[in-house]
Amino acid sequence: MINCPKCGYSLEGLPEVHVCPECGLDYYGETLCLEFKAHSDSWRTIALTVVGTSWIALVPAYRAQSYWKLVFLLWLFAVVFRIIAHMYRSMPENQGEFIVDRKGIRMSRPKRGSKFIAISIIKRANYSIWTGRLVLFGHDAQKLLSIQYWELGGQANAKKCAQRINSLIVAKQSLDSPGGINDSS
Repeated sequence: MINCPKCGYSLEGLPEVHVCPECGLDYYGETLCLEFKAHSDSWRTIALTVVGTSWIALVPAYRAQSYWKLVFLLWLFAVVFRIIAHMYRSMPENQGEFIVDRKGIRMSRPKRGSKFIAISIIKRANYSIWTGRLVLFGHDAQKLLSIQYWELGGQANAKKCAQRINSLIVAKQSLDSPGGINDSS
């Protein structure tokens, strides 16, 4: 690891398992740190949605079709919904950080507090493109955590988190299995 996953501080010359001298993050070679935030390009996406779909609302009106008011109202509803969703995602209580490392998952949000889920109690992590959620399941098939993809900065980050968590689970299981090396630190 060359830079701290949280603050970007250069970790060159420091051991792979250490504390960042800049921000205090306990990091390991596989630490993943994401911020809970709305997409940085959300307003651009809204503008492209409005411009790109405006023909759906305007063509029936131009052709004086009888259903143009209904189509226009549905289109307007979709645009307003998209703007409200963006405003909700940008609220301060939806901001924070999500850290995945060999110990577990740490989530912290200023107005909602912190939560820690140890890798040892997670059976699997699943990201579904259909639901748009990253879900962590315990050994009894109970949902330990369910989080929307947009909170992690997009689908690619949510998918990366699921893959990283699953690889950490496999690594933990191989260390704990008979014949494996059990690292109790």
